[in-house]
Amino acid sequence: MTDAGVEALVWFDFGCPFSYLAQRWVDAAGARVDFRPFSLAEAHRSPGSLPVWQVPVDRLDPVVLSLAGHELVREAGGDLDEYRRRMFAFWHEENHRTFDGLVEILESGAGAPPTPAMMSRGLAAVKASHRMAAASGVFGTPTFLFGDEPGMFVKLDDLPADPSAARDLWQHLTAMTRDYPALLELKRTVQEG
Repeated sequence: MTDAGVEALVWFDFGCPFSYLAQRWVDAAGARVDFRPFSLAEAHRSPGSLPVWQVPVDRLDPVVLSLAGHELVREAGGDLDEYRRRMFAFWHEENHRTFDGLVEILESGAGAPPTPAMMSRGLAAVKASHRMAAASGVFGTPTFLFGDEPGMFVKLDDLPADPSAARDLWQHLTAMTRDYPALLELKRTVQEG
């Protein structure tokens, strides 16, 4: 399922702090990944409400707008890694976020001011990516998919200490996914007190 030279697909959401840490981790590890949008707003949508990609643009969740922008940058052949870094910083490092700031990142990544037609294409791409992920069993972000193996939902609460540790963790995750497909979940216990 991954393209040549790409080690994994990663489904992510800009609003997710674990996706933010995953972006920083794979950067530090030097891993070659293809990030694809999975909308947590859609995954947790209230029954009877509109799917997030059908909400009018003027009422669109800004995180969903960020995801649509990601796919517009992909469509335009822009620098997806830079767009993602800037957008994750916008959502997780800045204390004062504005809609204009969000649009500036989107515009600089896509190379043009977002038009309604562009946003429609971006939202259609988010919808397609989200549906592909859901069909693969994705339920949360970030979820890593290595080839045809089952995906792995990964939840870091901190970054590895240095690039060497980041690469080591990446290699361990890759090996576990490839060599132990029966491993469905691995979660640490938390002691009380």
